[in-house]
Parts: sequence; structure tokens; C-alpha cells
Amino acid sequence: MKIVLPGSNGLAKSLLAIGAMASLSTISTASQPNSPNIDVDKLGQLGVVGTFSGISREFNTSLVSKSGLDSASPSIMSFSNGTVTLLAQTIPGGDINAACPYYNRDGSISKIFISGNFDKINGNSAGYVAAVDQNGKVDALQGGLDNSVNALYCDQQNGLVYFAGNFTMPVISRNSSIAEYRSKWTGGVAVYNVTSNQWQALPWKGVDGQITAIAPSADKKHVYFGGNFDSTRDGADYTPLNQIPVNLGAFGIVVGNPTADTNYNKASYILCPSGYDQPQNTLLLADKLPGYIRFNVNQPFRPSLIRLRNTQIQGRGTKTFYIQDGATNAILTLSYVDQTAGIEKFCDKACPLAQNAEYQDFRFYFQGDKGAEMTNGIVINLSDWYGMGAGLTGIELYQRDSVVSSNPNVNGYPECSNVRYQPNVETQGSWSSTSNNIHLAEYSVASIPVSQANSDASKKNVITLYPYIAESGFYDIKMAIPGCQGSNDCRSRTKVKVDVKLTPGSSVSVSQNQAQTLNEVVHLYRGYIAKSSDDFKPSISLRIDDNIVVAPDVQALNIVADTITFIRANSFTNLNGVIRADVDSNGIGADNKPPFGPLSPSLPSNSVVRALATLDDTLYIGGTFVSNSPVYSNIVGYSNGKLVPLADGGLDATVKTINTFGKQVFVGGYFTQSLGSKNKLTRIAAYNPKDSEWARVGGGLDGTVDLVAAWSPAGNDTILVTGSFTKVLADEGHHINETAVTNAVLWNMTSSSWTGAPYLNGTTKVVFSGSGENSSVGYIGGHFSSVAAARASGFASLDPRNRFHSAGLANNELLSASDGKATVSTGIYYAKDNTTAPQLIVGGQFTLPSKATNIARLLANQTWQGLGHGVNGKVLTLANANQYLLIGGEASASPAKGNSPDKGFTGLAIYDMDDGSYYDKLPHLSMNKAGSSAKGDVGRVRVNKIVVRSQNPSVIIGGNFKYAGGFECDSICFYDISTNQFTGPPTPPGGVINDMDFMQSTLVVGGTFVNKSDTSYFLTYRFDQQLWENPDKSGNALPGPVNIVAKDHRSANGTVFYLAGIDAKTKASYIRRFDGSTFMTIPISLQPNSVISGLTILPTMGDNSSGDKKGSKSKRSDISASNNGILPLDSVLVVSGVLHFSDGGHASATSFDGKTWSPMLTTVQGDGSPGSVNSLFWQIPPTPVKSRKVLSPALVILIAVAISLVLVFIVVLVGLAYVYFRNRQEAIALATAAAAITASSTLSAGPVYAKKENDPNYYNDQNAIASPNTAFTNTHDSGAHQLNTYEDTRTFTHDAPHAPHGIGSAAGVTVAAAAAAAAAGKHSDSESDVDNRIRSDSNTSTIEDVLQSTAQDVEDSQEPANNSRDNEASSDRPLSTNPFINIMEQMNRPSQSTTALLTETRSKDRLHMSDNTQYKVDLQNPVSPTNRLSNMDESTYSRHIIDNFPEVPPGEPVTHTDIVPKLDQVAPELAAAMAAVGNDTSSKKNAPIRESLKSYPVFYTKFPFTSREPGELNMKPGDRVFVIDKRDEIWWLGIIDRGSDVPLEQGIFPATYVTSEEVSPDDGDLE
Repeated sequence: MKIVLPGSNGLAKSLLAIGAMASLSTISTASQPNSPNIDVDKLGQLGVVGTFSGISREFNTSLVSKSGLDSASPSIMSFSNGTVTLLAQTIPGGDINAACPYYNRDGSISKIFISGNFDKINGNSAGYVAAVDQNGKVDALQGGLDNSVNALYCDQQNGLVYFAGNFTMPVISRNSSIAEYRSKWTGGVAVYNVTSNQWQALPWKGVDGQITAIAPSADKKHVYFGGNFDSTRDGADYTPLNQIPVNLGAFGIVVGNPTADTNYNKASYILCPSGYDQPQNTLLLADKLPGYIRFNVNQPFRPSLIRLRNTQIQGRGTKTFYIQDGATNAILTLSYVDQTAGIEKFCDKACPLAQNAEYQDFRFYFQGDKGAEMTNGIVINLSDWYGMGAGLTGIELYQRDSVVSSNPNVNGYPECSNVRYQPNVETQGSWSSTSNNIHLAEYSVASIPVSQANSDASKKNVITLYPYIAESGFYDIKMAIPGCQGSNDCRSRTKVKVDVKLTPGSSVSVSQNQAQTLNEVVHLYRGYIAKSSDDFKPSISLRIDDNIVVAPDVQALNIVADTITFIRANSFTNLNGVIRADVDSNGIGADNKPPFGPLSPSLPSNSVVRALATLDDTLYIGGTFVSNSPVYSNIVGYSNGKLVPLADGGLDATVKTINTFGKQVFVGGYFTQSLGSKNKLTRIAAYNPKDSEWARVGGGLDGTVDLVAAWSPAGNDTILVTGSFTKVLADEGHHINETAVTNAVLWNMTSSSWTGAPYLNGTTKVVFSGSGENSSVGYIGGHFSSVAAARASGFASLDPRNRFHSAGLANNELLSASDGKATVSTGIYYAKDNTTAPQLIVGGQFTLPSKATNIARLLANQTWQGLGHGVNGKVLTLANANQYLLIGGEASASPAKGNSPDKGFTGLAIYDMDDGSYYDKLPHLSMNKAGSSAKGDVGRVRVNKIVVRSQNPSVIIGGNFKYAGGFECDSICFYDISTNQFTGPPTPPGGVINDMDFMQSTLVVGGTFVNKSDTSYFLTYRFDQQLWENPDKSGNALPGPVNIVAKDHRSANGTVFYLAGIDAKTKASYIRRFDGSTFMTIPISLQPNSVISGLTILPTMGDNSSGDKKGSKSKRSDISASNNGILPLDSVLVVSGVLHFSDGGHASATSFDGKTWSPMLTTVQGDGSPGSVNSLFWQIPPTPVKSRKVLSPALVILIAVAISLVLVFIVVLVGLAYVYFRNRQEAIALATAAAAITASSTLSAGPVYAKKENDPNYYNDQNAIASPNTAFTNTHDSGAHQLNTYEDTRTFTHDAPHAPHGIGSAAGVTVAAAAAAAAAGKHSDSESDVDNRIRSDSNTSTIEDVLQSTAQDVEDSQEPANNSRDNEASSDRPLSTNPFINIMEQMNRPSQSTTALLTETRSKDRLHMSDNTQYKVDLQNPVSPTNRLSNMDESTYSRHIIDNFPEVPPGEPVTHTDIVPKLDQVAPELAAAMAAVGNDTSSKKNAPIRESLKSYPVFYTKFPFTSREPGELNMKPGDRVFVIDKRDEIWWLGIIDRGSDVPLEQGIFPATYVTSEEVSPDDGDLE
């Protein structure tokens, strides 16, 4: 082997640049610089292959975590131009349920509001909600909420974000006073004001269940909330506890065990103290003694909150206390907020009081928390103390209800109260204060003379009470009426008219009778009342009613006024899952009307709403509900105050998601069809409101649909569908086949087709898209172990916009091979020449849905198609030479298993792209000579690279092998595609070739090559000198085996290559640049577990050495100093494989611009582990291959035709000679036989019918002539005549479909006569006479003419048969289409010789056939399967008829019933069963027979048929006939079944009388 080894001075001559580029930066994923913009326009098409399930240009996790995704930690990611960016990630165990974008004024996304079930996000504490900006920065929203969130809605117009879920309140409120702990926030809903960064409550505070959906109206003036709830939670039990103060100074106060110091012994000191712990501002108890403070209230009230402030004088203070009911002395339960824990705690006998200067709030808690109970006073017991004794320096008491009294002395609030609007009373007329013995508190009374009753004067006595209404809302208004029994004025009491002014411009009036014997509280009204303000104050006015009736002896009428109580009520009940909130520019609602409310009419009771969406003026509501009037199910529209059922009444099961696109409404869920028309809508459907009709979305999906959302990255006409499905169902209307998908799929509304979604390995919870300039950005959140911008199984392409494309849906993807991974090793854009369109072909280790393996091409419909059955081995390299595709890879079978590559792949295969077949004469590659492969050699054989030599028929094959067939070519072979011959270099390099390419006319190869003691890794081969050379003159430029040889196609002279390999010592990857003479080191820092699979030089948009200059498509290829002289301008070097970096990051491809490495491609596998990119390839013009000269196809065809014509002429000539001599002999024999028959007067003519080939209607042409081509040879054996040969080669024809008839044909007579004469041996003419007759007859020139003339003589002597079917005689019925049977039909045994013939014939048990095959028919054992007639072929059947011809007395005719086989011969078991049953019609006995008949074909009678012979079958039109035997083409054997009560009938019948199509009895044709 000629290898030039480096000399001693090689080191000085080798210009290595090792260390010269130490200043170049290494790869870092920390900053994640943008990957280069590849100029795909210059490449035509760019393909990426490898081992992956999803691919992205980048997967940026630097904003959140270096560790990437974790299915236990829900995440939100953005998808833009092939790049995936992790924006937010919670801790393991959390959940993200909803998210929405909030935009800046320019349309860019300011932040994303996220909600769910988590307490940390991006490492920051968060309370179930957070806002995250595009840089991953977290805003915790004032600590968030106190429990999980199900839904949210971003109201950009009003600067609000609505949250709904299982929470009670914002976290910031949990640390506040108990006064607002359970009043301002009552559960399920809250609003965050983005402008003020504060939480605010809705006017109805919450609902009694979960809210799961939020949607605005089309005009954004309303917000709808849907879920599983029935009532608001804004009643009395949920009002703020500190709104209505109690004026304790107006009541009696008693202190127990006060101190003797008069500056500290009065309770009044602490009601509104002006200072802290000052004299006459503090109450102290006696030393070391407990004490109490009793407040006696003259009128009942409902305490809600008490506020206490401890003293610290001289170290004193109250440590614990408890409160008793002033009337019952029962200890009351209190609750408070533990400021340390931020939770509500309860106490009764020992409530703690902190020793500080702050007021501490305690809520009155009653059984079941149904609200405070009425009491006339409370007792505060100071039970334990600090220092020498207990004490207080402040006390405030609040009541739950707003109360206004007619007694102005009790209406005031404490002076220190911050309540702006005091309750008060105004009177007109004569009102006075009074009390009685059953109503101790003072109340007002007006006495009106009877004479003024029903007059205007009486209406002037009016009392108006003005309550303090702290919050707008619904209230129950109750009026206390003092009992008239105590004042003894029951007869004077009358009705009053109560005018209630509710809101500005709104009031109601009610009448109330005040003649109540005892004290009573009556309910006046329930409704919405606006809160007190400067502009409006609610009021209640009482005056005497109109048109009252006065008792005769009454002198005056009394009307009374005591107290009016306003008790907060739940605003709405029977919401049935939906509530509406009104929105204005000032926030939620207005005070002059309820700013919220239910649907009217509402949904049915117990409705559960899961989805809401609006389109135009219609709100679409989906969930679980059914209404009978009007009829709707699971989805309904709401418009203009009406519920509007959708087409077909809705859907048959739950709707989980609704979204609107254009003028269509898309819904998903559990349903399978519409309610009314049963229109099949499987889990997803589209509704057209304009046409009021449902439309299918493809064929639907096989599992639940959870989300339907716009996905603008794929276009404005595309929606993303996610859920628990695994298949897209078939839809023939849109040519959609059943296709496997995984949890996510895209639907294109324009093309009505499914397409591949981003790769999402997990559960999707959130989907939304950007708008404006960000419309190409999509956002997805949920639980994922791995994601990628595009779902791609081993292959993806990059378009000029740098977007990924893959081949169809999952079912059209490359499937996993036996190792569970689909690997694509290589790809090529095949083109036969420069005039043909390229076809994408990939090879690797995978399986297609068609079961083809390891090689496939991509069709125009974006589906993969195997090349034949594929190859049974991993494909590593592809090359094309003219119409041939050369396939190289790992051998999987030895040569002994054949040449078919799908059964035994020996490392090399050739596929003819023109005729679609593999070349099966290819010699095998092996490690030993052909036929002597050692065990284990197959696994070692591999072809690593195939290159095509320009303008030459040779293809260069390199790898690990030693022989091609019997030719030795160690590691490299030259294959001539014209001659199918292998050659090779005179001295192979030895070792293993890993990669190779051409440097102009020189071959460069990389691998491991050993020459004695020297090892080299890179060689060149000069074809003209047949010389191998080692360019590494120093011997140390390449530290280990070269695995990749990549040519820089942009270099001026094609001499620049980039090499990649593994350092033999350190096992680290290295990269070198080779310019034809020198090597340059390109530094790259990869972890030892990295694998470089490919090197590629790609053009970019702009000079990468000076930044990205979009649009600057320079064609310069000179080396720039600014990129260290490594790359041409506007180019990058791409390294692909499995790349792990020192900072913990990883990539599947990284690019180098001459200065900086930047991650370029990231891939993932189905299990979440990193994938790999094996290579990038693009459309390269096919290499012109020079084929050897061969004859043109046209000339070859002409030569072949000429040879064929000569051969045909010779065959025809021989055939004509043979026919001539055979016909001459037959003519003599047949003429002699015909003459003999003509002399016989006892023969009667019978018909011979024959079958026209492939024509079932062949029975009826009564004038048809059968061609006489049956010959009998007459031989003489000891004076006896023996029939020993039968040859049937004729074709009989009949045309019109008629029933059998008795008109005989001349040909039939001729045949019969010939047979009879031959058998009897009687000749009326000698052979010479016949011959002379033929020659002398001027009217006959052929054998057929002679036979027809002779037959006509016989026919003329016969009387014509009757042509009427109704008068058929048995002798007129044809025996059979079998020639032998018809011969017998012509014989009526006219002579002893004929009888002797038949006797002799029957005595024979063996028929000798022309093909020397012997047939034995044994009728003594008809049941035997080998002898049963049903198993006989046609020849055997004919001979059976001859052998078993019935014994017929001389002179009697032989009929068809004698010839056609009987039932016991064909089906003996069936015949025996029928004989046993007889005429018994019982179903029990006949059932088995009828069951067995089902195995036979069924026909139906077309015409009536009347039997005239024993064994024939009577038939009527419409009879059902089970055909048992139909080998005879005229007469069939069958059984008629006319019903269970009629006996079965069996017999023979004409075959043309029945049909396979069912016939009605009325349809019978008698013509």
C-alpha cells in the first residue's frame, strides 16, 4: 500500500493552529444568545435528522432554572419562531390552572397573570397567583390569595384581573382585623386592580360554591361567572363587623370590683378615651381580684364585634377575659386573628388579650355561625391579669344590623366613631314619646282624631327614620311594633302606610296593621338599598294608611313608631351556576341599582357550568344541565334576556370548553352527538350561529377534550385542541384517516384538516396567544416532562422563515424501532438529474405504519412511504447516481439468506427509483470471502459512507468490510453501476473508513488506518496515481480517529474541510479545519459524554462576524479576519450530535460564527431525555454520473421483436403441418362412423348442448351447431371393440337464455353416430369410400361440411320434437352437457351389437385417459371423500357416468334422471337423514336437516316446472332451493324448503329455472 509517511521535518512544515485561538469563547448556555438566522433560500431546503420526538431552535430555561422541565412542577412557556422559553415554573406538587396576558399600550405583553395551586413560582413565594413578565420576574400580587384558583380573566380595558376558585380572601386581608376577615371576602371570587396594585372585593363578595369559568360580554360591560353554586354570600353573616357602632354611653354601665382610685374606677372613662393610660382614660380593677363590666341595653341588639385595648399602667393589664350574655349569663364564643399565624382562632372562657397599646378585635361567634343572637346586654369578665391587677383603657362595641329608632336619644353613635352618617329621625304633626309595661323602651306615637281620618290632615302626621346603610345591597327591612296590650290602645291602633326610599328615584310603599297585642317585629320589605352618602340617604316614612276603617266607638286613631332594623340578606339565591357583574369605568357596578344579578330566566336547578364564551351579543354557556322546557342540554345561548337553545337541543354529554373563532363557536368535552338529530359530534364540534347548525370537526377525537384555544403561531385560522385523547377519528368527507396523536393536535379551519401540534409530553392546562406584533407567539402551561416547538419523529425541515415543519400527524411519523427509539441517521434530497424535482428520502432505524423499515420517502401529502418493504438493517448513508439510490448501513443478515434487503441486508442495497424495485444481483459485502463468513462477521460489516464520483460510473463505498462477493476490497470498494462489478484501489488503506468526500478529483477519507506500526486518521487518495497520502505530516495534528469529514461547499476551490473526531487519549471531542495542506484547531469545550455526529457549514443572513445583518445576503466566500480566518463571510459552522456543556446545559446542535459558540437546536425524546441531531442536509444538485455506452432501448426492442417474429413463424408452420395431418385422419374416421349411423333407423336424435365460455346463459339456441372436435379411435383387440380414448377439445356455443328443449342438433347426431359406429364396428363405407366422398363432394370442402352433410341425412329421417315447454316429453329432455351422456341419449339399443357394446363398456372398471391418468370410481363406497361425486373433477365425473350407466331394457330410452347423480351418491348423510324423517314435519326432527342445508348455496325459482319423470322436482316461482350438486350444466340436484310445516322435497331441475337473487311468487315469468 502506497502511503506517504511524514518525515522528520514534517512538524516544521505543518502549520497547525493549535493554541492560536485560545482567546475564542467557549459554549455557554447561561446567556442563551439567539441562534443564527440561516439563509435557507440559498439552500433550497434544509433537513434535520436524528433521534428525537420534538425539536426547537432553542429551549431557553435561563430565566427560571438550569434543570429544565419537571412534570411534577407545572410550567408556562412561550413558543415563538421555533424557540421555546420557560417563563414560569412552580415547585413540585403544584398546579397551574389558568393564565391570561396583560398588554402594554404598544400591544406587547407586559405580564402574564398565573393562577392555580402553588406557593412558589420561579423561586419566589406566591399565594396561588402571580404575575410574571417576559424576563421571568415575579410579582406576588400582595401575597396572593389564601387558597387555590380555578379561573381568571384579564380585563385590559378597565385595568382589572378577576380571580375565581376555592379561596376566601387575599392573604393580605388574613393578617388584618377579624372585623374584615370574614366580611369583605366571603369566598370564591376577588379582583386585582392592576393600576393601584390592590385587591378589591366584588359587591356580592362571593358565592356558596366554586366558580370555574369567567367570560366578558362582547361589549365588555358585563362579566359572567359560571360554576357550581346557587347563592351569593353577602348576607348578614358576611357583612363587615365594624360598620355599625353601639352607643354604649346611652346605656347603663356597672363595674364589678373597681379600684378605689376615682381616676380609674369608672367605665365611662374607656368608652371614648382621649389618651392612653391617662387618668380618667383607664379603668382598673382592685388588686389581685377579678372583675366585670356590665352593659345594660334597653332594646335588644345583635352584637358583632368588640374591640378591647389593654392597660399597661404600673405593669398591670388584663391577661384573659370572657363575655357573658347579659340576659342569660351564657358564656359567648369569640374568635380573633392570630397575628403570628395569620389564622382565625376561637376562645370562650379564657380569651387572650395582648399587653400592648393596640385595639384587639374579637368577633361574636354563635352556634352554626348563623349570625349574632339578640341580647339586651353583655358582661365583660376580666378573669386574669398582669402585675397587680386587670384593667382596660378602651372599649368599642358593634352590632351586626343597622337600626334606627324613633327615639332620637338612642340613635347617636359614640363621639369617637368614624361613622360619617348618623341615624336620625324627623317628625311632622303631633308625635310624642311613650312606653308601657310590656315595652320598657321609649317609642313614638301619634294620635289622630277620627274626624280627620281619611283626610289630608291625617297625612300630615308623618315620622321619617333615616338609617345608616354602610353598604349597598339587599336588605330585609323589619319594623318593631310595641304591643297594644301594654298601652291599652288596641282598639285605637290602625294601619300605617310605610314608604321606603330605596335608591335615588326608586321607592316602594307597603301597608302594615299595628293592632298587635304583644310586642312584635314584622317584615316589611326585601330589596336592594343604596348605601348612605352625601347625595342619597335611604329613609322609612310612616303615616296613617289611606281609606282606613274606624270602629264606631273609637274617638282617635294611634299610629306608633319604634325601631326599624335593616338586616343584610344574600342578594340572590337560585343562581343555578351563573351570575353577572356589571362593569363601568369606576370599577364594579354603581350604587343606584344592583351591579350584579342572575340570568333571567336562569338555568335549571343543580346546573353546573364549566365553560363560558361570548360571540356578538350571545353568551354561550356549557356544562352539565338539562332543561325540558325549553329543551336544551349541556349547552345553551343567552341573548337579550332569553335562553336560546342551540340546534338539535344541544349535546348529549358535558361540555368542558367553549371558544369562539370568527363567526364559529367551537366546543369540546365528553359528548358524542347532538341531542335531537343524533348528529355524530365526537368530543369536539363547531357551531354556526348564523345557520343554526352543528358541524363536525373532522371525525372527532377518541377522548375528552379539555381545551380549545386559538394558536396564532400556526396562523390565524388554526386552533389548538388538548385533552385526554390518543386518536383523531376517521372522516371520509374530509379524507381524514384514523390517526394516532398524543394529547394535543391542531385544527386548520381553512383546510378542515388536522396538523401536528407543538411537542407536549404531559398535560396541558393553559393555552393562549399573543396579539398585534406578538401574534406569532403562543403560550402553553401545564405539567410537562418535555416540550418542543415542533413535534417531529426523527426528521424536521426548516423553511425560509426559520420555522420547523414535520411530516403530518403521529400516525404518519416514523415509528420507534425495536429499541424503543426512532432514529434517522441520514437524509438526501434525491433527484435523478437537474430537471427532476427533488424527493426527500431518509434512512435510519425505524418502522413505518405500513411495516416498511429503515428507509422512507416523503410524499406530497406529507406522509411517509417506504421504499418497497425497506431494508432489514440500520441505514447510515444514502447517495444517488442517476436513477439509482444507493443505501449503506449495518449488515443484519448473512448472504445465505438471500438478496432481498428487507429479509437480509448485507450493508449495501441499490434501489431503482424508476421501476421501484431493489437490485437483487448485488454481490454481498463480508469480512471473509463469499461462502466462508465466520460467525459474528455479519454484525461487523457496515457501510459508513457512499460518495459518487463525478463524470464516472464508479460509486465509492467505505466502511468496515473486506470483501464484495469474492473480490477483496478492504474498507473501500469502487462499484460500477453500469457493469455491476466491484473494483478497488490496488492497495486499500486497511482499517475502517468513517467518512469521506471529494476534494476536486482527490478522495479524502477519515477513520482509523493502521500500516504496520503506524496509525493514521486522515488520508487522501489520488486516482490518477493510485496513491494514498497522509496530510498530517507532523503526525500529531489529529489526536484520534476522524469520524466526520465535512466539505465547505462555499470555499472557492473546494479544498476546505472540517474534521471532527475523538482524542484517542482523553476521549474528548475535537474539531479541525483542513485547507488542503494545513490543519487549524477550532476550540470547543464539551463534556466527555458528548458525541459529535455531524459538521455542517451553513449560510446566514448577514455577516456573523459583525452581528446579524438581516437582508444582507453577501455571496462572498473569502475568509474574514474578524472571524479569525476560520469561516467564509455570512457562514456558521454547525456541530450536531449530543452536546453537553460545562455549565450543565445541553443542545443537539450548536453554531460557531468564528468567535462564539451559540446553541442552535434542542431536541427531546419521548421519555423527556435529550435527543440528538445526527446531521443537517440540504438540496444539492445531483452529481453527474457517466454511464457506459449501451444499446438504446428502442434498438433492443426492435431486435427482440424480430427474433420473436422468427420464432413465432416457425411454431406456426409446425402447428399447421400437424393440424393438417391430424384433420385428415379424423375426417376419414368420422366420415366412416357417420355413414354407419346413417344406415341405422333405430337411433333417435337428441340435443347436445354446450357451454359458451364465461357465459352463464348458454342453454337455448336450438339451431346452434356444436363444433365436431371429438374423436374416437377404433381399435381391434381379438375381434372385440373397445372404447379406449376420449379427447374433448371443442367449444360449444349457445346465446339466448331459454329452458332445455328436445330439438337435436346435427352435430349431436354426428357425434352420437360416430361413437355408435366406432363401438359397433359396422361401416357402411370403407375408408377409401369416405375419402372419395370427401374429395368428390363439390359442396363440401372441409371436414365440418362433410360431417354436417352426413348428420343432415340422419336428421331428415327423424321426426321433429315438440317445441312447447308445457308438453315436453321425457325423451325430449336433454340428458346432460356431458358428451358421453348425450351419446348414450342417442342410443335406444337397436341391435345386439349395441347392447353388447354397453355391456362390455360397463364391465370395464378402468378408463384410460389421453394423458395416461387412471381414474377409479367406486360406487360401493360413495361416502368416501376421495370417491364421492362432489370431489370428482369433470373428467372423472364423465367416466363415472359411463361406468355406471343404468341397466335399461332393450328398446327403452335412457333419460336424464338415469344419468344425473342421486342425493345418496352426493350427500349420503343428508339423504339418510331425510329418509329417516320421511313426511314427518315436526320441527324437532327437521331442525338438524334445515340447519345442515345452510352450508349449501341458495337459489330461487324464476319459472314454474312440473315433473314428468321420477326424481324431478316440482317448482313454483319464488321457491327457495338449496342446490346440492350443480356440476351438470343442465340438470342440478337440489332440495326445496317451503317452511317448517311442509316436508322437504329433493330432486333434479333445470339449472336455467333458478337465480341467485330472491324472487317473489308474483314475479314468476311464464314466458
